[in-house]
Amino acid sequence: MDRVVTIARMVLVAVSIILTGVGWSGAMAEDIPVKDLLARGGEKAREGNYAGAIEDYTGILAREPELAEVYLLRGYARAGLGDQTRAIGDYTRAIAIKPDSAQSFLGRGAAQEALANPPGAIADYRRAARLFLEQGNTAGHERAAGLAGKLESTYGLRQ
Repeated sequence: MDRVVTIARMVLVAVSIILTGVGWSGAMAEDIPVKDLLARGGEKAREGNYAGAIEDYTGILAREPELAEVYLLRGYARAGLGDQTRAIGDYTRAIAIKPDSAQSFLGRGAAQEALANPPGAIADYRRAARLFLEQGNTAGHERAAGLAGKLESTYGLRQ
């Protein structure tokens, strides 16, 4: 009987490994509507499952490669995993698609700061601050300007 239970457990493990690419209702990720995949990725990110969120966002970008917001979200998830270099790549792609994305400059600035690149971080924070101000987002402007100012005073840099 123990042998049967062991074999059953092995089968369950094998099935779960095979089904890891299966999404809601047994549908493969590529069959899930983009809006649902986006919601699922956001839920995973909120739960701290950044790798799962990245997988969902990557699935979206395979179908819709010009969605700046999804590159931004994937950048946040990559940063959550500590992969600042790839996060910068995603933020930069988001900026290339949507040059007025203050959030993308803010995210890239944070990643630059994490990689000990104060001049790059300051430049991105300053750009984010200007964009937030132009968009009427006072809180965003103050946050980005404050981050830039803190780095400038810490490192004796002015831009």
